[in-house]
Amino acid sequence: MRYQGGRGLVIVLGLALAGGCATTGSMSGLIADPGRPAQSVALGYRLDRSGDSGYLSLTLPGGESFNGPLARIGPTGAAAAPGLDLDFSVVDWGFTADDWTFGPTDTDKAVALLQGNRGGKIRCRFTLLYPDGGIPSGGTGQCEVSNGETIDVKF
Repeated sequence: MRYQGGRGLVIVLGLALAGGCATTGSMSGLIADPGRPAQSVALGYRLDRSGDSGYLSLTLPGGESFNGPLARIGPTGAAAAPGLDLDFSVVDWGFTADDWTFGPTDTDKAVALLQGNRGGKIRCRFTLLYPDGGIPSGGTGQCEVSNGETIDVKF
């Protein structure tokens, strides 16, 4: 009798290896809303094989879930890469828009633009602790919710 399962095993192993190329991690945040006590927020990211882009997700204490593209800034970073919509003009952020602009030489920065399941939006900017190590090496940041709340982030 001949074993016929080899092909399926190769497919399963291939999928397992491909899935192992992505990097996942977490960030911790503290959301502040004027007049209320600060609350903890957990953020999760999944980076592609390059480690320069991926997706960020979080759920606010009120229950709205957010997710969207996360991209590292710089010449090899993915902030302007095809397929990522990091156009902060989709929300009228007022006069603070310029404060969120980085140039291609800011290789220690990363940004994210998240869409909520209830219509909210969040923009995030991060400063990497060790730029050569990318996002997984840690850093700090701030996210701003379209309703005015802010989230201070550490990772």
